[in-house]
Amino acid sequence: MNFGSRWGIPSWSGVGPLPPGREFAVLESAEPDAVASLVRMLGATHVVTRAGGSVERRLVESGFGITTTVDRLSVLTPPGPPPARFALAPRATPATTEEAVASARRGAAVDADGTLIEDTADAGGWNGDPSGVVSVVEAHPIASRLDVTVDRPTWLLARDPYYRRWTATVDGALADVRPAGGLFLAVRVPAGRHDVRLRYDEPGIRAGVMVALFCVLLVTPLLVQLTGPAD
Repeated sequence: MNFGSRWGIPSWSGVGPLPPGREFAVLESAEPDAVASLVRMLGATHVVTRAGGSVERRLVESGFGITTTVDRLSVLTPPGPPPARFALAPRATPATTEEAVASARRGAAVDADGTLIEDTADAGGWNGDPSGVVSVVEAHPIASRLDVTVDRPTWLLARDPYYRRWTATVDGALADVRPAGGLFLAVRVPAGRHDVRLRYDEPGIRAGVMVALFCVLLVTPLLVQLTGPAD
């Protein structure tokens, strides 16, 4: 559950309060000594943990500050600003799911030098453009638009939870979305300047809205009949 909701801290999983399976696989089995590195890799702005516990101690030793303690839970903030939500990988390395998740548990699947990208041995773009530019045109939890300029094919990393329902387009053409860093997502951007769009589309959400509207249209006339003036 999102314990941070008690203090008004939204879930880092942009499409809901519970992280998906990949995040559980990483967060529930993270290596104790890697907790600070993992939090920085996630780009978290707040951490909620048991007050006085080993996780709190490790974070404080790494420079995190305690801002609030309530009900034996502490809220901590990392030193310095969090990493950007969108970034270009100067170097990418192909990896299996198991390798990427294991590295994420150590807080090492994404760092300043590169990113692990899953199952893309023939995709290319491994030595990216470290001087490329990413400009955020629009950014929402489930839909973003970016202006990306690179001198050579480069992987664009998004620190959003990877789901199979994510789609991407580059200049309007569908692009492959790959798991990155064990729990994020990435898109390969060719050389040049491009319009890149990311979107999460869950069919159940749309269907639910349609059912709700249908029920409103169906029930409203009945309510009017039941509550209308008596003859």
